[in-house]
Amino acid sequence: MDLISTLIQSLIGNYVGLFILMLLEGMSLPVPSEIVMPLAGAFSRDGFMSLWAVVAVGTMGSLLGSLVDYYIALYAGKAVIRRYGRFLHLNERRIDRVQSWFNKYGVAAVFFMKFVPGFRALISFPAGFGRMKIGKFTLATLGGHVIWDTVLASIGYVYASSWNMLIYLMDKYLNYIAIFLAAGLMMYFVFLLLRTRKGPLKD
Repeated sequence: MDLISTLIQSLIGNYVGLFILMLLEGMSLPVPSEIVMPLAGAFSRDGFMSLWAVVAVGTMGSLLGSLVDYYIALYAGKAVIRRYGRFLHLNERRIDRVQSWFNKYGVAAVFFMKFVPGFRALISFPAGFGRMKIGKFTLATLGGHVIWDTVLASIGYVYASSWNMLIYLMDKYLNYIAIFLAAGLMMYFVFLLLRTRKGPLKD
């Protein structure tokens, strides 16, 4: 099995890896469900996993991650999240935008935000800040995750051959990609070095 396929299958092509990745996604960490779930669906088409088990495992991981964020916000409070949110790639502007949605739409915001990439995990925080009842939060979150994960996994299942081709091309041109990235990083560090020697750039 080629390198890229091996790496992806070890991360996503098994239930444990899928659960962990979706747990991290539910906790607002930068793990894109838009990639993880379709790839898991593609693996189910190839017989590595069951499609419905993929949906169930992915959804449970996302739900648990969302509950972790909910309880962090519930017990830690907004001030702590604002101070340490950078470690979860949160910023005050994004939190405020999601908070305004939650204040305006409540349970509906929790449900519909699950279909908005980049903000879907963040809704757990204002729900916790606002002390939303855990039953309502869990049902709205579960409903959103089930629909979202089912759609993404089904797309991967239907277009499995396309995903396999993409993985094949990535593996075939891996060396060229690595060289390109290394050259780009080198140029970036040279730029930083020259900028430091010359002092701050002026507008």
